[in-house]
Amino acid sequence: MSFIDTAMHRILNGEVNAGMSELMSGLYNIKLNLTTYEWRDFIKHVCAMHPINTILMKDPLTYRARSKPRGYAGDAV
Repeated sequence: MSFIDTAMHRILNGEVNAGMSELMSGLYNIKLNLTTYEWRDFIKHVCAMHPINTILMKDPLTYRARSKPRGYAGDAV
């Protein structure tokens, strides 16, 4: 997906706000046109496999929300 690539390049070039805005806007527009099952499949097979996922997981809050070390993202360590 070109908008994900563009967002990743912006983030890597220090334009974090612009990159995240590009990513969120693009994902929102795609989600509007998919069923729940199609959306889950898109996230699993496109977003989770894209190199931007590695970049986003460097953020401690994003990593914790995704990894759920105690079964729930909000549980204290």
